[in-house]
Amino acid sequence: EATGALEFTNYLGGGYLTFAPSSGSEKMRITTGGNVGIGTTNIGTQSNLYLGAINSSEGGQLTLQKATGGTLAAHIDAYTTGGNDYMRILSGGDTSTTAAPFVFDLTNVRVGIGTTSPSELLHLESTEPLIRLDDTNSGLHYIFGQDGDGFKFTTNNPTYGKYTFDSNVGIGTTAPTAKLQVSGKS
Repeated sequence: EATGALEFTNYLGGGYLTFAPSSGSEKMRITTGGNVGIGTTNIGTQSNLYLGAINSSEGGQLTLQKATGGTLAAHIDAYTTGGNDYMRILSGGDTSTTAAPFVFDLTNVRVGIGTTSPSELLHLESTEPLIRLDDTNSGLHYIFGQDGDGFKFTTNNPTYGKYTFDSNVGIGTTAPTAKLQVSGKS
């Protein structure tokens, strides 16, 4: 049972089609070039879908859901805080309280994984952040990053070396007790 009406207006001279409730302002616009604007009348020419914001600190938001009533698959949005522009990708039902696993600082050109305010080109934040590189040619993989109190280097699981923050270096050991400790066969 409908309680209102939807108004379709074709502006031939302006080259677009608009959608609006009969007693409200325009909600969606389609240009003759095929671009769609939702929540905005100012559609960019570089995109096919432009989503407007409800206030000046938020950008368009896109939510991808598995099915009606299903769980949220992904939420992508843009926002401004502290003078910086960001884009984030997150999941969860309530995007206002869900931490963003991926944040792109568009102002300073930085990427954050596990943080909402990346301070370096690539900023990983986790209990023990590790990076894995897979070599598809040799079949080897390399892992490096923070491991407890040290910096870890491994390949296909055996640890080859560890640098601890107290300046001890270990080769062939994960727990160096001297400035340089070498363990294993020559």
